Amino acid sequence: MTPEMLLQQALGQVKPPAPRIATAPPRGKDGLVGLPHFFWVERSQWRSISKRATSGPVWAEVTATPTTMVIRPGAGQTTVTCKGPGTPYDPSADDQRSACSYLFTRSSAGLPGAHYQVTVSVVWTAAWTGSDGAGGPLAPMTTSTTFPLRIAEGQALIKRSS
Repeated sequence: MTPEMLLQQALGQVKPPAPRIATAPPRGKDGLVGLPHFFWVERSQWRSISKRATSGPVWAEVTATPTTMVIRPGAGQTTVTCKGPGTPYDPSADDQRSACSYLFTRSSAGLPGAHYQVTVSVVWTAAWTGSDGAGGPLAPMTTSTTFPLRIAEGQALIKRSS
């Protein structure tokens, strides 16, 4: 038995979870055209996962680490890629910015179901090591979740006084 032979067994045990995505405004509440919509992965999910397969003194260990979040708003909107899990929205802070926010330019009113089908993916880098010193990078892994998001358009009425 060699570490290379155990590699596939260890790799089969590494199963990154589908990302649990939080948003602001929260899902179920309408976002607005022209205002940032924040996305972030729950912190408890943004951690490495390691699994080891052994046979006597021989072993192979695979470690997957989340590195990138990809937000696909759908309906022809531009994809956003950000390093890390995003920044949770803080309602007490002024003028917040996040690389993982999205500015919708169109309402979802004319879309099927009157919402965007947003897909958020997490890309995991992976590597392995063996008891004999062998190892190296593996193909990245991707996990995704898709959810509906309504984006409304606020209308303003300007009235001039005479």
